[in-house]
Amino acid sequence: MPWLLSSCPIYDYIVGALVAFFIVGLANASLPMPGATAERLVRFLAGTTFGLYLLHNPLLIFFGTVIPGSVDRPVHRILLFGLTLGGSILIAHLIERRKGAFRRAMQFGIDTLRGRPLRPVFERERHS
Repeated sequence: MPWLLSSCPIYDYIVGALVAFFIVGLANASLPMPGATAERLVRFLAGTTFGLYLLHNPLLIFFGTVIPGSVDRPVHRILLFGLTLGGSILIAHLIERRKGAFRRAMQFGIDTLRGRPLRPVFERERHS
């Protein structure tokens, strides 16, 4: 954003109107449907969005401290971006696959803290 326009209130209205026109234009455009390969890629990436959101900053800080060299060099920035993005997507994919087990473990912990009786894993048949 140009510094001269950052304090100009009309600038915000112009940008807001342009974004609104862009969204309305996309909503009314007849776009071709992606192929099966693109659909799988989009579904994979969509499944990693929360993990990406959750993990990118800690990994950015971690890789920023362990990558040797000057931070001003383009190689350092490319490595930092690639390792952060790749690591976030990889870890997010692993987390997403196990979220059901995490949910059950958390529910077990909450039930234990609340003092609720544990549900038996296997019911025993009572012989009379």
